[in-house]
Amino acid sequence: MNRPDPLTRLVEQLQRLPGIGAKSAQRLAYHVLKTPREEIDRLADAMREVKDRVTYCSVCSNITDVDPCFFCTNGGRDPRVICVVEEPENVAASSARMAGATRASSASSKSRRTSPRLRRRGTSKAGTTS
Repeated sequence: MNRPDPLTRLVEQLQRLPGIGAKSAQRLAYHVLKTPREEIDRLADAMREVKDRVTYCSVCSNITDVDPCFFCTNGGRDPRVICVVEEPENVAASSARMAGATRASSASSKSRRTSPRLRRRGTSKAGTTS
């Protein structure tokens, strides 16, 4: 199919996104073409704003709009406890889970200070120094 150059370029750029193949890129490009200009301007503005304002924390590599991030500047954070995640976008889910685990563990047992998944640096699963 012979498409106008701008549409072809849009399809090519959309295909570069993870998980977007040729058919999906074409569908998205045609959707952009049909969508009112104001909506596309908002999408483009949101994409530009992410590139202008969002970055990775210089301390922990978390996704943030301030550097260092909220977690690294939190005075109540114990720097001896680390959270290991595969991707920075998993930090928010982990922090919510940690908060829930901390509330549950402190309610059930005051003697246990860390979740089994959150160990202090230098300790093994049994709590002995490595």
